Amino acid sequence: MSIRHFTPVGGYTWKPAENLGPVINSAYDETSPFLARNGRTLYFSSSDATRSMGGLDVLRATWLGWSERWSPPVNLGPPINSASDDEHFTLSHGGDRGFFDSDRISGEGGRDLFVALFDEPREGQLSESWPVAFCLVAEGEKSPAPSELAVQPPGSFFDEITSFELPVMTLPPPGGTPNEQTVNQFALLAQLLKKYPRLRATLALHSAVGDVPVGYAVFASQTVTDLLRQEGVGMERVTLLFAGSSFPLADNPSTGVNRRAEVFIENPTELPFELYRPALPPNAFRAGFFQKAMASLAYYVTVDGGRWTVDGELAKLFELYPDGLEGWLSQSGGMFFTPGIYLTHASAAEWLQSLQADGYKSAKITAHLRGRELSKEEAAKYVGDFPDLLNFIEN
Repeated sequence: MSIRHFTPVGGYTWKPAENLGPVINSAYDETSPFLARNGRTLYFSSSDATRSMGGLDVLRATWLGWSERWSPPVNLGPPINSASDDEHFTLSHGGDRGFFDSDRISGEGGRDLFVALFDEPREGQLSESWPVAFCLVAEGEKSPAPSELAVQPPGSFFDEITSFELPVMTLPPPGGTPNEQTVNQFALLAQLLKKYPRLRATLALHSAVGDVPVGYAVFASQTVTDLLRQEGVGMERVTLLFAGSSFPLADNPSTGVNRRAEVFIENPTELPFELYRPALPPNAFRAGFFQKAMASLAYYVTVDGGRWTVDGELAKLFELYPDGLEGWLSQSGGMFFTPGIYLTHASAAEWLQSLQADGYKSAKITAHLRGRELSKEEAAKYVGDFPDLLNFIEN
């Protein structure tokens, strides 16, 4: 026996039942489902030996709208469950008590009715379902809440998905703090990096027009570093790239929506699922160019800064090249600057001449594939896919 859900058609008929899938159902019996008033908390009984104390036990699962899947069920434990059959669990309207039946040996014989009193009302009974159908994703459910991540074993979200939307995280204004959605998105990114320890990522940080480039670069990099570290993720596999305000999402580049962090996975073949990005707003052509460059082959004209001071040489470079990009090699603590990002070696070579004419004789062209810098030896492996790399290798 498996649990299924039915969808009304035209208000009067039902279309065929759909199995809730292997997260909820098992090779054993699943019975007596009860959906709480919030439409997202499911109680049911299962005789699956891997999640039962014996016989049928009452389990609880939560519908995670942002991922369109159920969390792994949690056993309610004693005293609700026992070594005997416990099922038909329901909650009172106020959520402060639960009713169920059991054939446990402490009963009067056969199946008896029991009531459980809770110290605090069960959260699932404190709100009405919206949208009415749990399988519809509400606007506020498109990013996981900490409570939703907490009901799952770390990283289990990634076990059954076939595709994953790389988040675009809103960054706060200078001196501000990240909003709740951003904190949640970084928590999910941290789970991804911890689950796949060979994964490497570049975080591109964007500012709004009017933000002081050097100051906001330092602020934004510290913000995202703190968000990842508080989730237990070090920065050894993360490269930070400050892209400034040159690639806005909105027509008005001074709007706060342009302050954001984008994730680019350098070695996506390490993942067992596909990655994709949310659609860009209309007319966000420069933002589209940036994503294209970061997702494929691009060239930088880099000035190696070592450990620049904020108000020294780096500030001077931003004055000369206000559309420049700054990068941090987190593992070594080194920094670099490039006046732009280029799709061909020829266009990078033109800017190299400009930098050298401005006195930066040590400037050089570097090739980057999906955000990761390539040595000439590594670049030789990709010439078949990117013939333009021959120009990089030979110069």
